[in-house]
Amino acid sequence: MEIAVLTLVLSLVRDPLFGSEAGVMFSRDLLWTNRISTIERTERAAFIVDEGGGNLQCLVWPATYQHARATFRGVIPRGTIAIIHTHPANAPWPSENDEREARRLGIPIYALTPLAITKAAPAKDAQLVERGPWLAPPSDRYRCKPIGSESASPATLTASSSGE
Repeated sequence: MEIAVLTLVLSLVRDPLFGSEAGVMFSRDLLWTNRISTIERTERAAFIVDEGGGNLQCLVWPATYQHARATFRGVIPRGTIAIIHTHPANAPWPSENDEREARRLGIPIYALTPLAITKAAPAKDAQLVERGPWLAPPSDRYRCKPIGSESASPATLTASSSGE
């Protein structure tokens, strides 16, 4: 009986980003455009920005083609509510670095693989957000855009699948 209650409670609690069509589609876009690199262990990352009124935007970081990490040097866009980044298929959980950056920035950092979405939250242990084959071609309505210069806080960020 306890297992049934726990399952019911977990199914009622949706992740704020992945409870929205935009959150799912932006993540599909980022992972879909980087799908070959999940085997090569290079990563891509993007900021999810709340523009107000429930309108989300995805701003992809410049490609660095680093092994098991993505690095951003620049200004964090105003309204950033999360970071999404790809992980290799065999490393679905946030790295220690992802957890450290989530706490430092005060926003969740999501790790995307073809079979799972996990997140490092600022004040919680890593969590499983989605499991199963959720990856499909993204909708044309929700595409990540290259990051511009419309922001405010200078930073160097690294999202990674390794603990480094």
